[in-house]
Amino acid sequence: MNQDILKFISAKKSRGESDETIRQALVHAGWEPSVIDAALSNAASEPTAPQNPLATGFQPVFENLKSSFKIYKDIFWRMLGVAYAPLVVLVPLGLLMALTLFLTSFGEPAQTRQTSAGEIIIFVLLGIAIFSAIILTVLSEFGAIILLLKNKSFAPTVWSVWKQALQKAHIFFGAFVLFVLITLGSSILLIIPAIIVCHYLQWIFYNIYEDNLGPVKALKASWDLTKNYWWETFGRAAFIGIVAFAVALLQLIPGIGVLISLLWFPVPIIYTYITFRQLKTIKTQNLPKTKISNGALASNIIAGVFGLMLVSALVYFITAAASNPEKFWKGFKEGLMGDVQKYEEMHNPDFYKTYNNDMFREEGTEFDSMIKEQ
Repeated sequence: MNQDILKFISAKKSRGESDETIRQALVHAGWEPSVIDAALSNAASEPTAPQNPLATGFQPVFENLKSSFKIYKDIFWRMLGVAYAPLVVLVPLGLLMALTLFLTSFGEPAQTRQTSAGEIIIFVLLGIAIFSAIILTVLSEFGAIILLLKNKSFAPTVWSVWKQALQKAHIFFGAFVLFVLITLGSSILLIIPAIIVCHYLQWIFYNIYEDNLGPVKALKASWDLTKNYWWETFGRAAFIGIVAFAVALLQLIPGIGVLISLLWFPVPIIYTYITFRQLKTIKTQNLPKTKISNGALASNIIAGVFGLMLVSALVYFITAAASNPEKFWKGFKEGLMGDVQKYEEMHNPDFYKTYNNDMFREEGTEFDSMIKEQ
């Protein structure tokens, strides 16, 4: 059996194309029908390799979300290492700043101590270091995650992807400035044009790390990628936005909200990267557009809305159902009067008074009068 035709069939099947579509392509290429039938039969008898979501055209949004979690699972620890590696720098800098503040103010009342020139220099230098570290993190963390996804089959180390990302931080910064300027410029026309332009340029940062492009070329490549596929990509972006909103509601649950936030962070980036690679496949291989049926579209919308309502209801019952408005109001009054009392004691150390409801109403009336006079 000719290996070329078998490789061709295998490649087509990996992209989800049917036997009939493959048969027509081979007939058009000049292959004999008998050879085509034998090759298709041979391919059918071989075990089918799992379809690579990054090497196909667009897949249903839920399939892409499922693929996102699978990729996340496969590189879970490396992904967390890449996503939260900046803490290795930021946490020590923050602790150093806190320690400096503590040592410089230790043993002296805040009202009487004088800040020396040396302390000011230390604070300024620490501030610059922390600000620079944050900027580098913002510019490079996104790129490091993209590079990890791009090279995940080679099992890159956390340091290797961060090193590559840092080397391109200045390019990312230039692209970011271009992106902001163009988006702001289009927003002058109204919000809708700004959304349209922003969506056309959404792949600019992926192009920098995926294709090693400069800011201007990455911008043009992003525009060309989205061209003729604006609605298809916008729908997928809206879907992950709805899912992210539902997860944000779950983050309000006491105790596990922070954990959910930390674990969820890479998922939208993985999902968008899958969409980006699928769009590139469509453009480079000239794959035909796949239309979703009205029934499938309606079921996806209903499932999304129902899921959002279910998550919202769950969060409400966990966080708000047991709340007590009267208790909340009482706590607010006590907190406000406590602030007033601290203010009075700060200006008059001998002052002491316990506030009650009558005094709360008096303070409220006095404050209201002050506002009206102004």
